[in-house]
Amino acid sequence: MPEISPVPALFRSAQPVWTWPSLRSVSLLTRTGPVFAHVRAASEGLEVSEANSPPLLVGPYLWMHNGALGAHAKFRDGARRFLSFGSAANLRGTTDSEQLFALFLDFLAQGSGSRDSASGLADIIRKTLRFL
Repeated sequence: MPEISPVPALFRSAQPVWTWPSLRSVSLLTRTGPVFAHVRAASEGLEVSEANSPPLLVGPYLWMHNGALGAHAKFRDGARRFLSFGSAANLRGTTDSEQLFALFLDFLAQGSGSRDSASGLADIIRKTLRFL
């Protein structure tokens, strides 16, 4: 049997997992390491779509958060002014999670902390939240 890839795989759906008729069958034949799963109702006022369904994946980084930012429209408009051109161009959905992830990735690219350790990544997350 081939080794399991260390690179994260992403499976997203805008449909609730409990509506998937093949889930039980597929899950009996699936092997994996750690799982990063997210199930939640859509944020108020946002389109229910795959682009707005967490988790988000860029390279080896997976991202999600549970909850909603107050005054999301105000945050979204303000945050876009601070995003790099590349991060802004890569936005696909309209969620606060995606905006936060884009800010995190920009801080990561700026070398704002070590990407080689959990504590270094936690520092970058804290910097992102302080910016927020």
